[in-house]
Formats: sequence, structure tokens, C-alpha cells
Amino acid sequence: MKKITSILVVMVLISFATTNISAQGLSAGAGIAYGTNISSIGISVNGLYSLNETIQIAPSFVYFLESDFVTWSVLNIDGHYKFSSNDGFDIYGIAGLGITFASFSYDLGAWGGTISETSSNVGLNLGAGASKNIGTNLDLFGEARYQISSGSFLTINAGVLYKF
Repeated sequence: MKKITSILVVMVLISFATTNISAQGLSAGAGIAYGTNISSIGISVNGLYSLNETIQIAPSFVYFLESDFVTWSVLNIDGHYKFSSNDGFDIYGIAGLGITFASFSYDLGAWGGTISETSSNVGLNLGAGASKNIGTNLDLFGEARYQISSGSFLTINAGVLYKF
């Protein structure tokens, strides 16, 4: 699982390094998320790169707090399509890929040893979001993203992005 995560992070970094990035189209930030079926609060790290007025690339990573001896995390690579943009308030659709990682670990205590298992799952992300400019370089955002996979779930995420 660590090897897959490392490969994906390197791929995302390479894609950003080979793209002609203008400082005006790049944002980064953090947020709080909740995943249904995961039943846990998560912390998200979010990026946003505007290709043009209506299309954005939006990678994100969510780490969910441990619940019932299971730790979840999700790497999303999404595209945003702005349906509406009015006075710093944008409404957009979300489509992309999500990779969910799960890790179970339970200490057997007096019997000795530990039971552990890891898995990953790839799914299709579909959703919607909105953002509101609250200052020169700050946007608030809220999103609902449904990952369609063998373990489908809804993630609700809200946070702040800083524009570089």
C-alpha cells in the first residue's frame, strides 16, 4: 500500500511539474471531511489548478481518524467544471478518480501478536461543490463527492483555499 501511495504522489507531482503553471491559477488549502460508511471525521489537503475560466484540476487527500481499529484515507484526482460564477461565488460539478486505502490493525494483547490487513480500491468520483471568495487570496469551499466503487461512499468536505 505504501508503494502504491508513493507512486501516485510522484505521478501527481510530475504532472504539476510538467505543466506550465501560472501563479494566478494555483490554490492550496485544507479542510474537514466526513465519510459515510467510513463513519469518521477526516482532515483534507486540497489543491486546485485552473486550466481556464471553467475547467479546474483538483487533487486532494483525506485522512480519516481511526474508527473501530480501521484507518481510511482517500486520494482524489478530480476535474471541476464551473456551471456558474457570480461575484466570487462559483458552483461546479466534480468528476474524477478516487483511490481509497484501508488499514485494519488489532493487538491481540495477552494472546500475543497483531492482526493486520490493508486494502485499496479505485472508484469513480461524481459530485458538486461551491466556493466563495472571502478575501484577496482566500476562498471558502464546500463539496459533496460520491465515490462509485465496490465500497461506495459519500464524502462531504469543507475548507479554505489560498490563491498563490
